[in-house]
Amino acid sequence: MVSNQSTNESKGRSKFLQGCLITVGIFLLLAFGFIAGVVATTGYISITNNVSPIDLLKPGNLWQEYYLRERGPERELPEALPKQFKEEIPEKFKEMQTIWSSYWFYEFSPDYWSEGEYSIKVKWVFPHWYDFDEIPEEKEIDREMKKQLTTTSPPTYETTINFKVDSEAKKHKGNVLFNIDGLYTPARKKIENKTINPEDKTIFLIGWVTDYKMDYEEAVKFYDACIVEISIDDEVIIKLELTPILPHRETPGSFSHL
Repeated sequence: MVSNQSTNESKGRSKFLQGCLITVGIFLLLAFGFIAGVVATTGYISITNNVSPIDLLKPGNLWQEYYLRERGPERELPEALPKQFKEEIPEKFKEMQTIWSSYWFYEFSPDYWSEGEYSIKVKWVFPHWYDFDEIPEEKEIDREMKKQLTTTSPPTYETTINFKVDSEAKKHKGNVLFNIDGLYTPARKKIENKTINPEDKTIFLIGWVTDYKMDYEEAVKFYDACIVEISIDDEVIIKLELTPILPHRETPGSFSHL
């Protein structure tokens, strides 16, 4: 009787240990799979978005830069917004008194650029009743814009962007952004040599954040009154399209570069 009891207890402990080992094994497999997935995904994001894996995995900022870059085009380009959402915008914002933001953009056709040097002239006409005294002078571009806007009639800001198209230049995956202060990669890094590949997809994009609170109707009136045009080598004149007007979700300021 004593011998049988000892055998049963031994078998019980053996089954218990087997169960523990199986549980630990399953946990390790799941943990390994999760880690492998994170490493693979981070590597893929890093390569396709030209972003350092270290930047993507900064403590307290996990994948934030990637998230903003991936979600950015949905905010910038109206065709990326569902039709239903665009229809709901006026009703949602009708009673709001806040700071607003919007963009003007133009998407160039894939075969628009050939090799050579180009200049894009920007002409941005504002309504005369906009309160330019509310524009802070924290950035050099703001001071330059304010100087032009307060000394012209109607208030007008003009600038020129010079760049080069070279087949030997690195080809970017995604849209290269032309902005009034330079060229930017799809990962929002400034292209210091101002050179792109003829096969690059390109978008001209200008953003503006209202410098003081207003209701939605006032915001619509302001953005509709602005005239934003670009000309390519003083020949082709293009009027930029306006994206949906949305409440500004970041720190209020006068100018949003991208």
